[in-house]
Amino acid sequence: METKGINFDNINVLDIGCGYGGFSIEAKRRGANMVHGVDIGEAYIDYSLANLEDETDEIREGCKFEVCDITDEKALLILPKNYFNLILLVDVFEHVYDTCKLMEHLNIFAASGCSIYFEIPNGLHHFDYIERDPHCQITGISWLLPQLWYEKTGNIWTYYRRWDYYVGLFAHYGFTDIQLFDLHARLNVSKEDLIVELNEKLQHLEDVLYKKISDEAPSYIEAVNNALQNFKCELKRDIDDLEVNQLVFKYLSPFWQGIIKKP
Repeated sequence: METKGINFDNINVLDIGCGYGGFSIEAKRRGANMVHGVDIGEAYIDYSLANLEDETDEIREGCKFEVCDITDEKALLILPKNYFNLILLVDVFEHVYDTCKLMEHLNIFAASGCSIYFEIPNGLHHFDYIERDPHCQITGISWLLPQLWYEKTGNIWTYYRRWDYYVGLFAHYGFTDIQLFDLHARLNVSKEDLIVELNEKLQHLEDVLYKKISDEAPSYIEAVNNALQNFKCELKRDIDDLEVNQLVFKYLSPFWQGIIKKP
């Protein structure tokens, strides 16, 4: 984050989906004034508090961890309003159903000029995630509807969305200044070479896909097959229509990372 111009000195930080508290504690170490870490999982907050125990008095006093669903109205009673200069959303958006409520609350918590740092996995188009989704290690599930996640895993809800969805979501809530970090750019690659790479990845995906789902229920195999056919048609159309950087962004970037700012 610091390499991208984020300065932690004397700022107030909100770490949403803080997990074990690592980002929160490190933000305080690097000079933040006050850090609030929230997560919906009680166990994660317990881990965060345990990790905080070994820190100095200054860091312990400057970090607060609480169980909180950021989209719940109760969050407005727990967290200070118009207060945070930096909000962290690392691998969070894909687990939020009501992204409109999330953005509404971010606007309330954020001070003027607040930066919101995000990382969002590209689950719909990144080949590796289709072959084995990182959230549950299941082949093909990243293409499928969220209710199938619950049927397959019992406790994981994941909503993979397209990048255009987030552009529209951010803009609707006034975050039109998007600084996207192009971490996966292919410099000086020709479109011909890129097409070869994409087709090789597609062939590999087809080769392993049916082997890995052969023991699944027929309905699951059918759903994955339908998704594969749609994916192939979309990829073919995009190869014809998109430029190199657009193809890399859509199909070879494992996640989108960047900053949006509150005016």
